[in-house]
Amino acid sequence: MARHLKLVYLVLAVFYLASCSEPQNFSDGLNAYKAKQYQEAYQIWLPLAEEGEAKAQYNVAVMLIPGKGIAKDKKQGVLWLKKSAEGGYVKAQYTLAKAYLSGKLGIKKSKKSAVKWLQAAAKKGHEKSAYRLAVELEKINAEKYEDNIVKWLRVAAKKGHVLASLALGDRHRLIKGVIPDAATESKWYRQAADRGNADAQYYLAQNYLKGHGLEKDPDKAVSLLERAASQSMLKAQLQLAELYQEGNEVAYNYRAAMKWLEKAAKLGNAEAQANVAMMTFNGQGVPTDYVEAAWWFKKAAKKGHASSQHALGTMHENGWGVKQDMAKAIEWFQKAVDLNYAPAQERLARVYLNAESVAEDGSKAVVLFGLAAEQGDGNAEYSLAVLLEKGQFVEKDLAKAAKFYERAAEQKHANAQYNLANMFRKGEGVEKDLEKANVLYYSAAKLGDPESAYHLGLMSHKGEDVEQNFKRAAQWYKMAANIGHIGALSNLGVMYAQGQGVEQDIVLAYKWFGVGAKLGDDISKNNMETAEAEMDDEQIATAQELINEFFEDRKRASLERRL
Repeated sequence: MARHLKLVYLVLAVFYLASCSEPQNFSDGLNAYKAKQYQEAYQIWLPLAEEGEAKAQYNVAVMLIPGKGIAKDKKQGVLWLKKSAEGGYVKAQYTLAKAYLSGKLGIKKSKKSAVKWLQAAAKKGHEKSAYRLAVELEKINAEKYEDNIVKWLRVAAKKGHVLASLALGDRHRLIKGVIPDAATESKWYRQAADRGNADAQYYLAQNYLKGHGLEKDPDKAVSLLERAASQSMLKAQLQLAELYQEGNEVAYNYRAAMKWLEKAAKLGNAEAQANVAMMTFNGQGVPTDYVEAAWWFKKAAKKGHASSQHALGTMHENGWGVKQDMAKAIEWFQKAVDLNYAPAQERLARVYLNAESVAEDGSKAVVLFGLAAEQGDGNAEYSLAVLLEKGQFVEKDLAKAAKFYERAAEQKHANAQYNLANMFRKGEGVEKDLEKANVLYYSAAKLGDPESAYHLGLMSHKGEDVEQNFKRAAQWYKMAANIGHIGALSNLGVMYAQGQGVEQDIVLAYKWFGVGAKLGDDISKNNMETAEAEMDDEQIATAQELINEFFEDRKRASLERRL
């Protein structure tokens, strides 16, 4: 079988039967046993056993074998057990089969004898024997006995055996052609799921999510996953968190995501610990708490979780939730680098290039950028291209720089797209191609690159390489200005002051000049003073409010940093 069926070994126990149709003497023995009058029960059952009553033989056996209230006699007990099994009593047949499998009770192991007695009991509809028979046939030769395995699993499953139901669902999921349709797979999973089996609940949930064999129903899937997750099933907890975080099949619910992530994290799962840390850092589902985030990152990092080591390095580098310590940051970055984690390779390379607390080491940086670039890290590809373009720590090579820019650009790296666009515009390292350049500028601008948006605005404003279009210029300037691009701020202010491409509005002109002035641009400051001379106090107050709002929004955005 594709799934290794679970085996459950049970200790010998007395099975009580209380039916009005039972012989009086047997019932008397049962009542005595329940009253813990073991000697009396034994004395009642022994004569019945000697007369050939299989149930009495079984009860005598399970008293003699452990010495339940009487002198222990394992050998004699096994003889009575065999008599009971030969007499057709299924519980004796099942117990004897397990003894042949385990070699307990002084019985020599015998797979053949075990299968014989399991089959005898299974034919009478004994679900535990049917399931166990399927297990043993699989061990002997799964391919040869495939039909019989499925047959006995169905016998057990129809009697409500949970593991048999689960096994039938698994066989259809993992072994094509065993069960002819997906609906049957879900049927067996549902039977096991309704009886509380976490594995069946999980796999049935997958079918509801995919619409596999039944109508797609994310709500039912979530309900099943929650039942499995409540039984500490790690993969169900992680999937629930992912569903709530992504909001694809269910509505976004960061609080619910955090609930299940914390349960998985407390079970020691490093991935969950890292996610709890990240959500705590970002204030998703819980208040932002850098100290708590660092604590969780450290737990995952100590388990060798590379992205957590990288994150912890970043937190030490910036003093977020921990003491700012560049040496500690480098230590954690290096741990992630040793695990070949590309973002850490790229980050440590930049530390070697820029950090004042360590000696500048360009050769190490180039090596690390190269390692990360080999793994397709866009930031590393971009940084390596910059060094190649400038000839910094490596021999200048514009053609190679263009190739690395292109690789990063394909990953939607906005700065790489902008730099590559410049190379196409100038014909440096590549053949000059204004059309490709403009496509790249446009793509980078849409990704939020202010230089690209400003460049497109300037082109439309002046009519360079494109048709002059003031309205389009204003739109591109506004995109760049909202990110704080000095040139765009000044130019957009002029367009509002003159009503060029936009409706003339001295208040908005003052706003954009004021933002530029606050960012240290002298041209914007002079333009602001010129505009102020034409404004009344109310207009100036309104414009100042707009300037303040701009910087408040920018401050909020800066707090939404991601590790």
